[in-house]
Amino acid sequence: DNTFSGSTAVAGKDLSLGVITSINGTAPYTDTNVGYLTGKLDDVRIYNSALTDEQVHQLYSSESSGLVAYYPFNGNANDESITANHATIYGSTLITDRNNISGKAYSFNGSSDRLQVPENDAYDFGDGDFSITSWVSLNEIKTARIVSAGHRIDDGIWGLGFGSHPVWGSGLRINYFVYSGGAYRDFSSDEITGYT
Repeated sequence: DNTFSGSTAVAGKDLSLGVITSINGTAPYTDTNVGYLTGKLDDVRIYNSALTDEQVHQLYSSESSGLVAYYPFNGNANDESITANHATIYGSTLITDRNNISGKAYSFNGSSDRLQVPENDAYDFGDGDFSITSWVSLNEIKTARIVSAGHRIDDGIWGLGFGSHPVWGSGLRINYFVYSGGAYRDFSSDEITGYT
């Protein structure tokens, strides 16, 4: 069971797609082990609760309650949830999505492209559960963040990534992290094998 629940204090509210949000809020954060996403991102949704297995299976046939961010990339980076917190595009370009429909996904160059969403209390989940869904296609297998949020120094950022990092264990993994109280807590999947 690779679900994450319980006390995961998250006080940050800035949201970034394709890069880690900096803990000081001044610029996207990168280090030698984790960088910008290189690939495609399509249909990002964030819920203010953990989805059940059944809700995940029904996700694309009907909406679940609690949707606080929805970026279907319908020719733009607008949030189509009730929050309506639209993203600013920094270099990312619209491309064909996973269903071969033009203008429905964003491409990221792996070095500077990102979508930046303004601060919003809707992304402050306190110590409650939440869920993130998205479709990702990687052009290059490297360690990168897919989505992250937060900006308060020592008081909470969170992110979802893919790749390999010494802290996550050996091999390719999906990783979720929380930065709170000056320390990181990492939760990683089992090693992913056979991915090319």
